[in-house]
Amino acid sequence: MHHEITLNFLVTGHTKFAPDWCFGLFKHMFRRSSVSCLDDIAAVMRKSTVSTLNVPQLAGKESGERFVPCRNWRWFDHWTTWAGHFDSVSDGCVYVMQWNDNSVLMMATNYLTHEPVPTAVHRVKGNSNITVKQPFIVRQYNASMGGVDLMDRLLSSYRPVIRGKKWWWPLFLNALNVSIVAAWRIHCAVTDAADRLDHLTVRRNLAISLLKAGPGVERRQVGGGHQVDLPPVDRYDGIDHNRIQCSQGRCRVCSKNTTVMCAKCNSDRGKTCFVDYHRMS
Repeated sequence: MHHEITLNFLVTGHTKFAPDWCFGLFKHMFRRSSVSCLDDIAAVMRKSTVSTLNVPQLAGKESGERFVPCRNWRWFDHWTTWAGHFDSVSDGCVYVMQWNDNSVLMMATNYLTHEPVPTAVHRVKGNSNITVKQPFIVRQYNASMGGVDLMDRLLSSYRPVIRGKKWWWPLFLNALNVSIVAAWRIHCAVTDAADRLDHLTVRRNLAISLLKAGPGVERRQVGGGHQVDLPPVDRYDGIDHNRIQCSQGRCRVCSKNTTVMCAKCNSDRGKTCFVDYHRMS
């Protein structure tokens, strides 16, 4: 029998929700009861509500008998610094494993297990390379990864950051980004290593080609506002800058109404401003 039992309660008004209300009923009953063991505390909890809302559940007894299995957390702290150690559980269908790498890694599968357990060279923070146990499921994952993981990494390398207000705009940008990555991967597969272009160079060449598109390619504006001017190398090249009739709009130079535009720049220019805009000052 314990000579003294100490209970610590939250300060008044700390929480305002249903569990706090039920715990408050237990506190009122506890102050009016005589308690000398864990069974007495369970009886007070049971009597605190008429509708059996508070149901006690003991985790163990004074004798040391345990009803609920508990981990040795001191051993757990040691385990988190033990590189290469793993723990697993399985119900016969799904296998779940926890392996200690530089961070704790958890994996679940219905196909593989940790056996056989090979060894691998492990890089520990602050130390040199050491040899640790590596579960078979981890080795198979490292050997088989590539498709989705490689695509996600390449997509995030130069992801477009143009924002739009339409719900479909992120989906469109992602589809465009996927097509560019796929085109670069095909280029790497069919081109010799000496003539192969890197990812960024392919994107730059694609952007320059779209900017240099001739009048045969229709350039439509998406969204409101004026279009961005062409780069100086295309604006002042003197090639295919032809006047065509268009609906009335504002001149990009003098802001007056005009019905003349440049076929290549795809922007409105007044009759007197057309030459000045395409002449390098």
